[in-house]
Amino acid sequence: MGQVLETGIAMGSLYSLMALGMVLIFRTTNVVNFAQGAMAMMSTYIAFAFLTSLHWPVWAALIAAMASSLALGALVERVFIDHSSRPSAPIASLIITLGLYSVLEGVATIIWGANPTAFPWTLNGIFWHRGHLVVSTNDAATFAVTLILVVGLFALLRWTRIGLAMRAMAQDASTAQLMGISLAKISSSTWALGSALGAVSALFLLPITYLQPTMMDTALLLAFSAAVLGGFSNLPGTLLGGLIVGVLESLVGVYVSNQLQNTVVFALIIVVLYLRPQGLLGRHDIKKV
Repeated sequence: MGQVLETGIAMGSLYSLMALGMVLIFRTTNVVNFAQGAMAMMSTYIAFAFLTSLHWPVWAALIAAMASSLALGALVERVFIDHSSRPSAPIASLIITLGLYSVLEGVATIIWGANPTAFPWTLNGIFWHRGHLVVSTNDAATFAVTLILVVGLFALLRWTRIGLAMRAMAQDASTAQLMGISLAKISSSTWALGSALGAVSALFLLPITYLQPTMMDTALLLAFSAAVLGGFSNLPGTLLGGLIVGVLESLVGVYVSNQLQNTVVFALIIVVLYLRPQGLLGRHDIKKV
């Protein structure tokens, strides 16, 4: 049981990172980014290209991948989302992200092909072993990076000027603009940060999956479900939702069936949301009319 929980928490941490990126973007710009997984996938291929074609060292290739994810997030927001996220066209940005999801996967297929490819670098080995419980190096790194990023994200939002601006924009964009906050800069920064969180999730998934254009499809769906389960506008709830989904997925895979993992997980999520539509830590929005 301990090993199952450890594996589930590791996977849940990655789902939480991707979900936090989606929720951060949604809270600030009111856009659900369904291209999050495809954007993260592109960063892994960029790391792959730097490693295999340019023969860069691993650390440099990973830095290049993260830089590209930041740039891609900001670029997508500036080019495609900025003019489509106005109140008069709330659905346009959603359709754009769905379209980008297909376009980015198509571009990756054209450039690198659709065949699954083993990533040339992984965190192999055992980090800690006691009794029947084994913590791999990749899982240990996942725990450490997730903890650092989550603490850093909450510190950013609470104690920095850009974090305060993000919170102000999420609360009331019009008032924030009147107070001198540049909505364009904050929106681009939020998309860049959300894209980077997704890229980290994708890079740590590489040791347990193959590199291919569709590698993040299931992870995106589970991350989105985790965000909804926790309460889509609630960051702590999103983190909790990701861990719950990861543990449930691991338990079902071991004790029920690998083929029924997603089926059982989504069935339980449906039950929870039926009983509590706002999510585990979400709140009902009360508006005066």
